[in-house]
Amino acid sequence: MQISLTPDQQAWIKARVASGVIASAAAADARDILTFLSEQSGERTASKYAALFERLYDRLEVFPASGTPRPARVRTFV
Repeated sequence: MQISLTPDQQAWIKARVASGVIASAAAADARDILTFLSEQSGERTASKYAALFERLYDRLEVFPASGTPRPARVRTFV
C-alpha cells in the first residue's frame, strides 16, 4: 500500500519546494515516511502525519528561524 497525494497536496508541496520552504530532499523524505507509515500502520495514520507535516511546513514558512538555534558550521582541517 502506498499513500497517494491528492493533486492539491502535490501542488502544495511543489509550491513550498519552489519557494524554498522545503528542500526537495526533505519533500522526498516526507513522501518516504508517509509511504512507510501507510504500509506499516495504515492509510489513516499516514493521513494524520501528512496533515502534521503540512502544519509544520506552514509554520516554517511563517517563522523560518523558529526552533533550536544550531551552532555555526566551522570548517576545521586536521
